[in-house]
Amino acid sequence: MDPLATNPQSTEASERAHFRRAITQLLDSLFRFERAWPFTAAVLKRDAPTYDKAIQRPLCLVDIIRGVKSGELLTSTQVTRDVALMFANAVQFNGVNDDIAQCARDSWIEFER
Repeated sequence: MDPLATNPQSTEASERAHFRRAITQLLDSLFRFERAWPFTAAVLKRDAPTYDKAIQRPLCLVDIIRGVKSGELLTSTQVTRDVALMFANAVQFNGVNDDIAQCARDSWIEFER
């Protein structure tokens, strides 16, 4: 056996670790973005009593970061899907003309950079 041969499992694990670091760094940057404040934590029932009835799959940045770190979100497509859903939930619940919806649009632009 060639000791210099690449171990496919080791390479795959290394790629997953690299992905987790890179995507977590991106999400942390979004977390610090000034217009992303509505998305940094879950919506509380006291702040929006009907949110859990109106929104089928609520998400916040903490949920998405947790999904990346736990290995539940394994691809950039999955992460992008969840970020898009988080922002779509905000627009759906608050309405397109609400400041929270504008925060969602601004944060999406920041995310895409």
